[in-house]
Amino acid sequence: MNITRQQQVLSLIKRIVSTELLELNHELFHTAAVTDVQISNDGSEARIWVDAPQHVIEQLNGSYRSQIQRAFMKKFTRKRVPILVFCLDTGDMNRMDALLDQLERNDND
Repeated sequence: MNITRQQQVLSLIKRIVSTELLELNHELFHTAAVTDVQISNDGSEARIWVDAPQHVIEQLNGSYRSQIQRAFMKKFTRKRVPILVFCLDTGDMNRMDALLDQLERNDND
């Protein structure tokens, strides 16, 4: 994927997530901001970094994930849509550490 195409995809992902947040929960929309998106090399997973309180990240990975995932299915023409993983963007913390903490919490649930 060339750089321009990748930027278009990342922009589309940010826009879809923001739109869905606004429709799902107006308060959540004002609490969470998508800061970055990383798509795995094989396109199977999209890590969406969000600047928001931890409980918001938990909601995004919990009850809201399927609704946001459906919005992706409507927008993407390919049949294969990446699995969404919402990650806490702490700004000063190493993102890999944040991801590992998130995965560990999910395993304990």
